[in-house]
Amino acid sequence: MVRDKLLEFARDFGIDARTRLGTRVDDVREDADGSFVVISTDLATDEKITTSARFLCVTCGILTHDQWTLEERGVHVDRHFGGQVVQAAKLNGVDCPLGTMDLTDKKVVVLGSGSFAAEAFEAAERAGCDDITVVGRPRYRLVLPFSRQYTVSAIANAPFVPWSIRMRIALRYVKQNFYRPCNLLHWAPSGDPGDMDFSGQCNDAYFRLAYEASSSAWSTTSSASATGPHTSAPATRCRATSSSARRDSSTT
Repeated sequence: MVRDKLLEFARDFGIDARTRLGTRVDDVREDADGSFVVISTDLATDEKITTSARFLCVTCGILTHDQWTLEERGVHVDRHFGGQVVQAAKLNGVDCPLGTMDLTDKKVVVLGSGSFAAEAFEAAERAGCDDITVVGRPRYRLVLPFSRQYTVSAIANAPFVPWSIRMRIALRYVKQNFYRPCNLLHWAPSGDPGDMDFSGQCNDAYFRLAYEASSSAWSTTSSASATGPHTSAPATRCRATSSSARRDSSTT
């Protein structure tokens, strides 16, 4: 159904006629006038194709190749650690197994608070883990629910209003309606609102599970102090902490 709709959209706007599949990009060069020349190869016929364009958009896909290793990310895994470490994309050519693992009665730590981290968060919860801790570096961008990204975008793009005032309004809106009810106030961007970027990560999982945890008097803590009561959790417990992690990654 979704595929049919996408194909219909592509046909309606002539995108299918301008799309070349089964093609490998061999080289890209920029000419003196600022235009780009793309040299590619048709994998079915081995034909060389030259394409010129004024604009070039590179969307190579992060899931198609190995990501940085843990060592390259500055993450040290103690040799005494007995758990399993996975990455949100591929690690040594192997896709992330988190969605197919049985995590019943397991504890999961997710390093990072970006889109892949949110997907790992959801996958771990669906896999039945007992406890999830999200560790992320201090942010200057907002983490938003998908359902409210356009509301915050409208605030951020309001005309004739200084950027710092717009960001103060956006931050207050998100704190009041989402961070506070979900016990995630420590996740709010720190520093001057004028330095904030509203186009942060959008994912409902953080807020849904954190709100369920908060409503059920489960444990939600920050790196500095507890922001919710510590009680025995009848199901998955959710925690979110802030640290100085160098890059986002996901680890169990």
